[in-house]
Amino acid sequence: LRADTTEPTYLRTKLACDIHNRLGLSSLSANYAVLYINDEYMGLFIFTDAYKESWIEYVYGEKNTTSLYQCSFCDLTLNNKEGYENENKESSIKRELYEFLGEMTKAKSLKDVESILDLDQFLKELALEYLFTSWDHLLKKHNYYIYLHPQTKKWIYLLHDFDLDFGIDINDYYDNDSEVYEMPNISFQRYVNTIEANTENIIKKFILEDEYQLNKFKEIVRDIVIKIFNPAVLFPHIDKLKAFIRPYIELEKQPDEHGKYPGNINENAFFIYSMKQWEESTEFTNIKKDIYGLKLFILLRYRYICRAYRITNF
Repeated sequence: LRADTTEPTYLRTKLACDIHNRLGLSSLSANYAVLYINDEYMGLFIFTDAYKESWIEYVYGEKNTTSLYQCSFCDLTLNNKEGYENENKESSIKRELYEFLGEMTKAKSLKDVESILDLDQFLKELALEYLFTSWDHLLKKHNYYIYLHPQTKKWIYLLHDFDLDFGIDINDYYDNDSEVYEMPNISFQRYVNTIEANTENIIKKFILEDEYQLNKFKEIVRDIVIKIFNPAVLFPHIDKLKAFIRPYIELEKQPDEHGKYPGNINENAFFIYSMKQWEESTEFTNIKKDIYGLKLFILLRYRYICRAYRITNF
C-alpha cells in the first residue's frame, strides 16, 4: 500500500504502471484500495504488487530466485557494488552480479553487453524515464531492481516508485535551476547530463555518444509516443481514473471533529492538498511552483517530443 502523499493527484503511480503494462514491459501493476483499521477509515491508498520472489515466480516461473536485487545508490557498475540487496535473504553469493557489473563497467557500447543485458527492456525503460522526466531512478541511482533471467542469462532492468515522475518536485533535485522549470521541453542531452554526481553516466556512454543506439533510442521514444504517451490516449484514461477515485478523494479531504484527516498519523510529515488542488493538479494547473498539472505536463511533453523527434500524422 502506497500513500503517495508527496504528490497531489493519486494518479502518477497508477498511470506509470498502466503505461508499462500497455507496452507489454515486465513491470508492476497498480490499483486502489481503501484501508480500515479497527473500523477506523484510514484513507485511500495505491495498491501495487512488488518485486519479490513471489512476483518472479508468477511472471518468470522461477521459484526461490537468488538473482533479484534491489538497487539503492547503484549506477549499474562496480563503482557502487555494495548498494545491491538480494531479495532472497538466505543468499549471500554475488558472483554473477559482480561479473555483470564488471562487464557493464568495462563495456564501451551496448553491443558489448547485449548477451548479458535485456536491451529491449533497458532501452524502453530509459525511454519512459526520459518521457516522464524521471529524476528519482537511474539518474539518482535508485528505485529499480535487476533480475537475472535463468533461461536467457540476461539481466532485466525493472523500474518502480513513480510518485515523483511527470514533472514533480523538480527543485529538490535540480537545486532551483531555472532551466528545469521548463521540464516538459528538456532535451535528451540536457536530461542525461543531470545525472547524480559521482555516478558513472552509462546513459551517456551507451546511448548519447553512440549514434546507432541514439537513433534506435529515438525510434523507441517515437513508438511509445504514438502508442500511448499522447493526450488522445492518456487524457480519457486519466478522466476515468478520476471519476473512479473522486468519492474517496472527497473523504480524504474531510477532517473529523478534531480537525484530523483520515490516516494522517504523522501530522508534520507532509502537506495535505485540498480538494481544489487535487482537481486542478490533475488537469492543467501547476501546484506550489514545482508540481506540474498532470495533463499540462503530458500535453507540453508530447508537443516537445513531437517537435524534437519530428512525429507527425499518426
